[in-house]
Amino acid sequence: MAASTQDEGRIRAATGLPADAARRLIAVSRPFAHSQGSILFREGDASDGLYILTDGRASVRTRVPGDDELSVTTLGPGQLLGEMGLLDGARRSATASADTNIEGLFVSRARFGALAYDPSPGSLDVIDLVRAQIASRLRQTYSAIAETASFDPASLRHAANGLAPQPLPEGDAPTLLSSLIRFAPLCAADRERLSATGQVMTAERGATLARPGTQTDRLWLVLRGAVRVGVPRPGGHEQIAVHGPGEFAGMVSMLNATPHPVGMACCEASILLAFDRRAFAQWHDERSDAGDLLLDLVNRQLARDLRRANRHLGRNRGLVRFNRREQG
Repeated sequence: MAASTQDEGRIRAATGLPADAARRLIAVSRPFAHSQGSILFREGDASDGLYILTDGRASVRTRVPGDDELSVTTLGPGQLLGEMGLLDGARRSATASADTNIEGLFVSRARFGALAYDPSPGSLDVIDLVRAQIASRLRQTYSAIAETASFDPASLRHAANGLAPQPLPEGDAPTLLSSLIRFAPLCAADRERLSATGQVMTAERGATLARPGTQTDRLWLVLRGAVRVGVPRPGGHEQIAVHGPGEFAGMVSMLNATPHPVGMACCEASILLAFDRRAFAQWHDERSDAGDLLLDLVNRQLARDLRRANRHLGRNRGLVRFNRREQG
């Protein structure tokens, strides 16, 4: 049975969505209810849709080396399960189960994909909810990695040198964008317009884009080179991810308006296109080909980054568990 509009108040209370977005969510979803201990999906399953919790709690677990399984996160009302596969098309990266009796709404993969092209009021708000929650979970996962004492020493890299990127007045961003396969769908005029909303920067190897605990209003698009995301450790930086040409750095701080949970530095000489918060808002609101492409790339990368961070956290927590067993 389809969800009733009488549920609108409950959906708004759980998710914080405005009224038209709550109604749109109800229109494209169906209600679900599972008893305590039920498995919603298993790691490796095909991604068929998104669960939005309105009541109860659920856990997400992932397998780690040693044929062990560790909890990644616990979710409650207003939070999402299974959203990453809708953005990047990959299979389930973890197993989700009900810690208590749970209720909520299920949005199928097909219906969620149609929201991006739906002019109905509130459609983009539903997509924004998914994007914001993935960014929030990515921030929490990065923070959990930083708080985990054990880590693989092989992941250590040289520390950043503290130098800041510098403006590159002669930088030809449209030409650099044209060489990136992710931006191939854009015409020359769109690449010019997109470039005009940002600032081309050059950065030496080791240049610092952000330190943990600092907040900036910049989102960095890597045109050339690479940006490392990591956690300061004795002896260097624990590498979590590397963003190469066509990828973004700094999404968590930009999307959630919060301090960076990790550090970011260039691991080789780089050319970057820096966008401020106003430019990001422009992409979101204008519904152009360039804006839609940028938001789709951000969505896909957020999902990939969260998968990668969850795996990294699982390995670190598995190492903690192994060390405790060895000491015991």
